[in-house]
Amino acid sequence: MPLSPGDAAPWFKAPTPSNPEFHLDTVAGRYVLLLFLPLEEAPRRAALEALAAHRKLLNERQRTAFVVARDGETAASARDIPGLRWFLDADGAVSRL
Repeated sequence: MPLSPGDAAPWFKAPTPSNPEFHLDTVAGRYVLLLFLPLEEAPRRAALEALAAHRKLLNERQRTAFVVARDGETAASARDIPGLRWFLDADGAVSRL
């Protein structure tokens, strides 16, 4: 069943560009946005543009975002920066949770 805004996400670990086993529970205590990118290019681009438009709202201490990338092209260009990280979900394990 999909998550709705405000629902607790299940704990999991997944690779990020800077950590091969990032544990989601390490970001407890702050607001966390999980953005699951569509596989289709046009909606994926629109989602990334919407995120970029609000990037200034994200910081490491209070609000952070994790983009869940399932396509190889996005995953290859993903770079973690303060307040914005990427889960690399090539096998779809995180998305299925």
